[in-house]
Amino acid sequence: MIKSWLKIAWYYYHKKALYTFINVLGLSLGIITLLVVLLYWNHENKYEKWNPNKENIYYVEHSWRMDGEDRETPTSPAPQGFTAKEKFSEVEDFTYLESGYFDAVLEYKSKKIWGTSMCGVSSNFFDFFPFKEVEGNLKKSIEGFGTMAISTDLAKEVFGDEKAVGKSIKMHKNTFVIAAVYELPKYSFLKHRAVVKSGFIDESNNEHNWGNFNYFLFYKLKENSNVGVFQKKLENLMYENTNVRWAKKEGIKLEEFDKKFGKTGVFLTNLSDVKLHSKSHGGPYGTKTNYMYLVVMFGIAILLLLLTCSNTINLLVVSASDRGKEVGVRKTFGAYKSAIVKQHFLEVLILSFFSLSVALGITELLLPLINRYLEVDLSIYNQGILGIILIVFVVTALFSGIIPSIYISNYQSIKVLKGNLARTQFGTWLRTFILGFQFIISALFIVLAILIHQQVDFMMHKDVGFDGNQVLSVYYKSRQEGVNEKKLHEKSKFYLSKIKGVETITTSIITPNSIKASHGIQYKLKSTVAYSDAVDYNYFETLKIPILQGRNFNSKISTDTIDKIIVNEALVKELNIKNPIGEKIDPGFSEEKFEIIGVVKDYHVQGFETKISPVIYVPYNTSTWLWNNLNNVQIKIKTENIEQTLQEIESVWKKEIEPGYPYDATFLDKAFATSFERTEKIQVLFTILTIFVLLISVLGLFAMTNYSIQSKFKEISIRLALGENPQTLIISLMKKYVYLIFSILVISLPLVWILCKKFLEQYSYTIDNLWIIVSVGYLILVVLMLVVIYFNLYKATKVDVVNYLKYE
Repeated sequence: MIKSWLKIAWYYYHKKALYTFINVLGLSLGIITLLVVLLYWNHENKYEKWNPNKENIYYVEHSWRMDGEDRETPTSPAPQGFTAKEKFSEVEDFTYLESGYFDAVLEYKSKKIWGTSMCGVSSNFFDFFPFKEVEGNLKKSIEGFGTMAISTDLAKEVFGDEKAVGKSIKMHKNTFVIAAVYELPKYSFLKHRAVVKSGFIDESNNEHNWGNFNYFLFYKLKENSNVGVFQKKLENLMYENTNVRWAKKEGIKLEEFDKKFGKTGVFLTNLSDVKLHSKSHGGPYGTKTNYMYLVVMFGIAILLLLLTCSNTINLLVVSASDRGKEVGVRKTFGAYKSAIVKQHFLEVLILSFFSLSVALGITELLLPLINRYLEVDLSIYNQGILGIILIVFVVTALFSGIIPSIYISNYQSIKVLKGNLARTQFGTWLRTFILGFQFIISALFIVLAILIHQQVDFMMHKDVGFDGNQVLSVYYKSRQEGVNEKKLHEKSKFYLSKIKGVETITTSIITPNSIKASHGIQYKLKSTVAYSDAVDYNYFETLKIPILQGRNFNSKISTDTIDKIIVNEALVKELNIKNPIGEKIDPGFSEEKFEIIGVVKDYHVQGFETKISPVIYVPYNTSTWLWNNLNNVQIKIKTENIEQTLQEIESVWKKEIEPGYPYDATFLDKAFATSFERTEKIQVLFTILTIFVLLISVLGLFAMTNYSIQSKFKEISIRLALGENPQTLIISLMKKYVYLIFSILVISLPLVWILCKKFLEQYSYTIDNLWIIVSVGYLILVVLMLVVIYFNLYKATKVDVVNYLKYE
């Protein structure tokens, strides 16, 4: 029986080769998309699963109210961990990590290596993150200062084939003994190539630092601890040491303080969920995956597979009349309905299996390109992928096969054997529904593809508030070696100013994609969190950032380096300062209050996904704390002989400013452009998916309308024979399709509009012509569908009337 079913399947697949090709191509594209998304999802879910302590380790984040909305930070104040361990029984231990990596020259004998991605941590770091031990003793390697643990790749780079443990290297003009070598886990957000005991964490543990969120904090909780209860205790702890303390300091009632400023929120995320589900933007070390993007891509992949399956259903249903007599004969000879369902479902299984095979082959060819583009290592040979493939196959076969199988099995023997293969009302409604479903998905993809393109174009060309064109930022490397950053900057200005092509030289802490320390600041009875930036006197002038009120810093006014600040518009708005010039605020990094002498226009350095944050500016030579954070010099280059000027800057830098250190430079406008590289990648991926959708939809619509029009050949031939004009005939036949298309357009428009608005909600600054984009997207789709229908009808009017009607 199965053998005969297979023969029949082969006969019809061969007879309907065009439809078979369209079905296989469509299903393959849908399976490829879903398979790649599932592989990526599986890849992202592997992070930190290697850690045996993962069930009891929790990462801490905080939030506060700003601009009427919650803002999150991935860091914590140093006193919290120490205090929580003393007060709360749930805490088994805690560990801190400095919130940024550092780079430095590592000297071994006569060899100098530029070490990257090194970090200061608490001495119990390896109790929380037990990397694979290769040499030495990890847990004892950072118990004190003067020892360090390094990764296998850094050990290879510095020591070659020699054993590393016990050897000494120089870093920051100090000698460190290598106490252990470890292998970095493949799936971890921690990329520490070397770890040393931090010299700052213990020093930061004092009552004045509850408002300074400078470290990544992890708690190890005891077994069976109630995480929700512990989180609430941490919130109360923060409340006692912020709101209560600050209200008392300001001499106002606690209730009034709470009403004005709210409370600091605390979030605990299990270690294995940090990569996907941490709250703050970017997560620890900026490694967080945008979970919403992942969900959206998964939803898109599901929609695309449903589209391809619905396309298959439609083609099988519209061609069902060819199987009518076969079904009638089989039922007459006693075939059960269930047997007919099984036969046709087997045919769809074969089609799905063949499509899956094609999809796997194409996926294997595409994965190297995808891995390079997304910077991942996806593979269809990884453990657990077999289950994913099986799920995709079952879903595809079930969704594509059940409806056509039941539909065909419901043919009535007497009617079909009499030649009555007229379409049933159910069949007509089914085909209309599926066509509408395809139209809605196609419309959504086209509109979103245009929307993403326009949003990226908007971000690329929007006025970011500063002029980074021809401003070269060169990053200091020797600053990690104990060099005085203030003197280093002044040295840079001395040598670089002699280059003919250099126009001006300046500096700042904050640069595109690099925002450093934040502080809780206060103005009268109001407070907020702001970033602090140390700038040179000509910084705003060099980057053409307008000063809206007051004046700029002046090197001839000595008090400017003592207690004067410039603020941005966002800070004035946040604190609701009516006349800011002359007002004094508590900047958070000093016990003295600073006077506002100017207000600068807001400008973007973090892309467009987040609102511009409040910032306070001081001269770079105001305090040691500030100039120790200067990490670059910014050089405005003249338009003439740019290449020659760049070569001279690099030469002077290597010879006079930082000899023996790597030269690291980038233009500020290009550095800012990297803030939306992710959106650009999404644009490319979505464009590819949209092409897939259009290809599937057009092929499906072409095949469906072609088959539908074939059933009208007799009518078309008679009308042509009676002398009707072909163009008039085409217009007459198109009316039904036009009505259908525009009916579906009206129904789908609200859904597409809502989804587009949802997409734009992730950006704080967006395009404002959504209605034009939606209109253009729908116009493209409608024109495309009408062209396909017209083409099929035009071909139908070229039928050989005499040959077709000669038997009538």
